[in-house]
Amino acid sequence: MKNDKPGAGGLGDSLRRLGGTLLEGLQVRLDLALVEVQEEKQRLFVLLAGLLLVAGSAFMAFFCLNLLLIASFWDHRISLALGLSVFYTLTAAVAGWAVVRWFRSSPGPFAGTLEEIRKDRAYLAPDR
Repeated sequence: MKNDKPGAGGLGDSLRRLGGTLLEGLQVRLDLALVEVQEEKQRLFVLLAGLLLVAGSAFMAFFCLNLLLIASFWDHRISLALGLSVFYTLTAAVAGWAVVRWFRSSPGPFAGTLEEIRKDRAYLAPDR
């Protein structure tokens, strides 16, 4: 028979409830981590698809532009090819710098999960 008195059950019931609460908290954190994994996967796919489209379009535009310029200035084709090479090298360096800067400034993966775990640790800390 079950004892329905308040405070009945003692240590075993308290430990069982504590374990259930801890498992529930762990489940919430894991659910949050899974949502963030899905978001990161989707974000990465969109980023790669966009980069591929931009890179392909830019390549074709620059290729056509180079053909047009070299055909237009045939007598100076060597100087023009060298100038275009320098221009594209500088453009690639600036674009690379911008991508690295953007990547470093964006929040890392699982930032939300890590923040929740920090809050949990702060809440459960003995010196609180």
